[in-house]
Amino acid sequence: MTSSRGGPRSHAEYLGRTYLPELDGLRAISVLLVISCHMRDRWLWEWLGGWQGVSIFFVLSGYLITMLGLREESRHGRVSLKAFYIRRVCRILPLYWIALGTHAALIWGAGWARPLRQNFTDAFLSYVFYYPEIALAFQSIAQGKGSPFSHAWTLGIEEKYYLLWPALAFLLLAQRSRGRVLAAAMLLTVLLPLAGWSAWASPALAAWKLDIWVFPYGQILLGCLVALLLESARGWRVLDFLGTRAATVATLLALVALQLASWPLAEQSPGQWPTQQVWYSIAVAAFLTSLLVGEGLVQRVLRVRWLVAVGKLSYGMYLFQGIAIYVAQKVIPPRSEELPIALATFVVASLLSIALAWVLAVIVERPLIRRGRDWARRVATASRVGA
Repeated sequence: MTSSRGGPRSHAEYLGRTYLPELDGLRAISVLLVISCHMRDRWLWEWLGGWQGVSIFFVLSGYLITMLGLREESRHGRVSLKAFYIRRVCRILPLYWIALGTHAALIWGAGWARPLRQNFTDAFLSYVFYYPEIALAFQSIAQGKGSPFSHAWTLGIEEKYYLLWPALAFLLLAQRSRGRVLAAAMLLTVLLPLAGWSAWASPALAAWKLDIWVFPYGQILLGCLVALLLESARGWRVLDFLGTRAATVATLLALVALQLASWPLAEQSPGQWPTQQVWYSIAVAAFLTSLLVGEGLVQRVLRVRWLVAVGKLSYGMYLFQGIAIYVAQKVIPPRSEELPIALATFVVASLLSIALAWVLAVIVERPLIRRGRDWARRVATASRVGA
């Protein structure tokens, strides 16, 4: 049941939802944006600012992990961090290692991406020990050393977030709603300005590349803050207006406008880039809140079956996109400013990434996720019985 103005009738309805298919739809759009920015036909795709898809992923991760933790705490009185880490390890690492091993076999064994082989070799230890964002900041970007697996930088950031935020929010600040909101807000006021504008503040700060490997934590924290505020009745009342149809459309238009401004600002007005990134991140958080609080056409579109299905495969698609793009561009070689060819190559690359992700989901990802959940459930139950 929803109110006539489009928002949920009650806070209780929101609290009763643990699976939100519209967020899978948003994931699908995000991963397709990321694929577009890695296509060779930059004349067609660059204007979309597809790299911003990772910003959406960061905000979503912050929201989902925090929301699920709050629901577990509400049901059982505490969050089992051990069970949480078991679920994360079974969800993230097996597919990651398969992707890394596949890339290594293709690059070192089959001669794929030969011009980038040394770059991959130089960054390999960062992939193995899960700090690829450091390699991206200080090799791929600073030294122009692109690697076929450099997109793993986002996973390095998210894994560290999984280690730090749950421990802070659900161990040190367990059952302290105000303390968690205050902690998230304080960290945001430090991370977003520091990391966002450090590159332009001084050469000394710019050398640390904080805008690359620290700024995303601010985006993640925005998602955490959305979850914390919506879980409380008071926070819900403050943000409830974003559930109106007018507010949902306004937040969507703002997000699209900032998305399309990404490439011109990055290319022509680099001094405005950090400011735009901050506003873009806030727009993602505002649009996400509208999706969660409201109900209407936008939510129904994002719940379209094929979008939800693609969103569920987004992790595998993200990991194997480079291989899919390479094959697609071999099958349909890019040609100078030929729109049908560019579109066909993108479609083939997307379909190949979906197919690879689906096969791996059936064989590896879903079985291990189920095992991880069962294992985590036993661990959490034993922990609660012991307590």
